[in-house]
Amino acid sequence: LGILEEGMQQRLLEARRAFRESLPDEARSQIEFFDPARYNTAASLQDNMLFGKIAYGEADAVARVPQVLRDVLEALSLRSAVMDVGLDYHVGTAGSRLSLAQRQRAAIARALLKRPDLLILNEATSGLDAPAQTKVAAGLREEMAGRGLIWVLHRASLARNFARVLVMSGGKLQEQGRFEELDRKDSLTALLMAAE
Repeated sequence: LGILEEGMQQRLLEARRAFRESLPDEARSQIEFFDPARYNTAASLQDNMLFGKIAYGEADAVARVPQVLRDVLEALSLRSAVMDVGLDYHVGTAGSRLSLAQRQRAAIARALLKRPDLLILNEATSGLDAPAQTKVAAGLREEMAGRGLIWVLHRASLARNFARVLVMSGGKLQEQGRFEELDRKDSLTALLMAAE
């Protein structure tokens, strides 16, 4: 808002860092510091997905943000699970009150809410069963249509959901192409799928 000059902002950030480092061990569990990679135990499920509160001073934010949130939750097949507990549900320390599958889906939802040009995921659905993984992959492909999506898979068979597949082994690119091209008897892709 232009209220704090850059020098003051830097001093406040330095004060935050110094406060965190000098906090006695017995007080650490009483304060929740913001970390975009962790769930904030003091915040609701909605606030964790949005990285904070809706800006009420922003034109139409109160109407637009919930609609985008609903669309993303629907695309990830997460809507019913969220509705069961409610958007005001407090997630617990580091999301401990959520299952692994719920934490993974919520993390994907958070990423999608930013509408990135490129989304990179690493084993993002390992906590979901196979049908749910396929459904989430399809929803993500639809949501990211026209933008870039790179996904490090934990199940080789999920590769059939993508236009281009790169297979790495020993830190080197071993195969690349369309899934149909790589799904042959002597391929590393077929070997990886057989190991599932």
